[in-house]
Amino acid sequence: MKLTDSISQMIMIRHGLARAGWLALGLAASATAAVDLVPRSFAAGSFVTETVNGRTVWTTTNPTFTLGFQVPADFVFTPGETVCVEIEYLDDGSGRMVAEYDSSLGDTTADKYRDAEIHTRSSRVGTGGFVNSFQVFESPRFARRQTGSCDFRIKISSGDGTPLRVAAVRITDGLFGDARLQYAASRPWLGGYSGPTLPSFDNDTLDGKIMVGYQGWFRTPNDWNDKGWTHWITGQQPGISTIHVDMWPYLDGVSTNSLYRAGDIMTRNGHPAYLFSSTDQEIVRRHFRWMRKHNIDGAYLQRFVNKGNSGAYGNPEFVLQHVREAANLEGRIWAIEYDISSLETNSTTTRAERFDIIANDWKWLVDEARLLDDPRYARQDGKPVVFIWGFSVADRDFTPAEADQIVSFFKNDPVYGGNYLIGGGPNKWRTKPEWHAHYRLYDEYLAWMQRDSAALAADKAQLDAWGMQHLPHIWPGFSWHNLQQFLPFQQYTDRAGGQFYWDRIHNALSLGSTQLFAGMFDEYDEGTAIMPMSDDPPLPYSGWGHFLDNGGNDPEWYLRLTGAAKSVMQGTLPLSSVLPAAADLPPPGFSGPVLAIEPAAGPTGVGLALKQPADGTVQTTNLNGRACIVNNLRPGAAAYIYFAIDDASVFASANGQEAAIELECLASTPYALKLQYDALGGNYALAPSVALTGTNGWVAVRWTVDDAYFGNRQNGPSDFRLAVPAGQRLYLRSTTVAFPAEEESPIVAGLR
Repeated sequence: MKLTDSISQMIMIRHGLARAGWLALGLAASATAAVDLVPRSFAAGSFVTETVNGRTVWTTTNPTFTLGFQVPADFVFTPGETVCVEIEYLDDGSGRMVAEYDSSLGDTTADKYRDAEIHTRSSRVGTGGFVNSFQVFESPRFARRQTGSCDFRIKISSGDGTPLRVAAVRITDGLFGDARLQYAASRPWLGGYSGPTLPSFDNDTLDGKIMVGYQGWFRTPNDWNDKGWTHWITGQQPGISTIHVDMWPYLDGVSTNSLYRAGDIMTRNGHPAYLFSSTDQEIVRRHFRWMRKHNIDGAYLQRFVNKGNSGAYGNPEFVLQHVREAANLEGRIWAIEYDISSLETNSTTTRAERFDIIANDWKWLVDEARLLDDPRYARQDGKPVVFIWGFSVADRDFTPAEADQIVSFFKNDPVYGGNYLIGGGPNKWRTKPEWHAHYRLYDEYLAWMQRDSAALAADKAQLDAWGMQHLPHIWPGFSWHNLQQFLPFQQYTDRAGGQFYWDRIHNALSLGSTQLFAGMFDEYDEGTAIMPMSDDPPLPYSGWGHFLDNGGNDPEWYLRLTGAAKSVMQGTLPLSSVLPAAADLPPPGFSGPVLAIEPAAGPTGVGLALKQPADGTVQTTNLNGRACIVNNLRPGAAAYIYFAIDDASVFASANGQEAAIELECLASTPYALKLQYDALGGNYALAPSVALTGTNGWVAVRWTVDDAYFGNRQNGPSDFRLAVPAGQRLYLRSTTVAFPAEEESPIVAGLR
């Protein structure tokens, strides 16, 4: 059967979410009628008038020339307040259209030629039709200080030589009514997350969790960032020789709205090649749904902060917005990880500015983005988690004293400090005694790509001696031929079908590690991603290059191995150095709609309710600082905990319903926990029992079934129950039921 949208509706109703689309964000369309403009002709802005596709256009006489405009004297606007320009242009050739305006911010050249703060659909991708771009000028002065006595100009950057052809330009105070423009201009990352939250497990500890590093740095033309290609290719001209990554993304099921044509690149099988942008909501949600499906607890969002890449300096934060939204909707946790490589001294950043840049960024995240109000932001020991990576790496030009200043701010600042700090650095960190005092400022530490088991053990021993937590890094292999233009197989670590990754997992868990960092989730550039890759990449460039494939495994193989590592950590899968066979791995969860309940918070959750018939009464308690329920004992008899699924989601499935039932629980002593569910073959069908050790703390337990009836035929009435042996206790914090995804959208030909 198909599950309807009732589940999502229940989530929204439960949390009081009143959101009616992008246009309900408090942004009005333009306050006055738009004014049509015509360009001025001057030496570097000459143009001719042509007819193209039945439209009259202004065409620059040189591809490097600009079209310059004066704002009429009778155009009413308030200097320093937002105006918006709509540009209708011909989408032929390539290159990004840039709009620069005369601003009220000062008298430097940069002030007179300031880039539009917000813009949409600015890249030419060769569709051959007319398209509309919106450019927002937030601080206009319009004193005609540009060349040719212009107030603003438009030009093509990184193009292929095709001149700019524009059919119309309009200006208005305020904003035009375009929905995409309105959403971008609303800066949805401000003010904190206020949407629904899936209550799957607490965010108050990293213990027993596997977290991934999430780069979120892939960009495409006309995505939400709207600045062209980043990370997928070198430059702005897609071609086999400009590809930047050694893994091609697996895009089955991604809607066409989130696919971007990779120029004229074709795959090995002759299909048009597509890529995704990390700024798209659907993409980030899909990534976090994969994490939920494979029992990965959450992500550290990599943050390469500088003046050009921080909301503190007015820059867009779509990835930040989508990550925290996806973490809440998929019941994952997340935290910020600063990579200090972005703070290198260069033409735009002085050595003296670096502390202020990162400190201002954190202050902005706390004050403006309200990051610490997020119910899914990770905490440890009652403190918000912050990960800082890169100090003491050989090519980072920080001294220990400069690094100490930054770390001390996050730890000790009276307003913005008090954080739980994780540090990360090179695998030779122990051989740098001049940095040892700095390392000890952190609460825990990660050595990057420490592959030798003896060195890994020595890392842990040193950190144990300092009273610090050891965070092992696990990764599936390494490859950066296209990034570095290497011939195969230079600086390459073979994945060996997953054995290399499993060796890293085995080495770490053999030390008794209670946390793992999988790095990275989406790092296609260096071939360390555990995210699915395609077996149909383009052919590599003949002069260098290489593409990885799945080696005959399922595209989600490395996600499955990561989920298996979680099962080993929790004692529900034995630790072995032998790579598990696919059939021996715990079944993945489902990536479709999900119901959830935290029964200690009340008897009704999101589409799921706790029932208490006579043989299934419970009490609310607190164990190790975590609110939960526990079964009441029944003398000489098993006790049960019952749950009912909302009938609007599933009721009496005559064909059998697939479902994944998952718990976050803790056993009082070792015993076998049983699940009994209302199935086609009987009211109390028995799923395979799960051995709980009673010694490994809170664990996630998952069952998958394919023959559920869910007709409320158990006591309560209910749809499934947990059977606890006589005399035993089960402490239960959360219960979720996930269903398979409905039919997913196929990839179809088309251009973005």
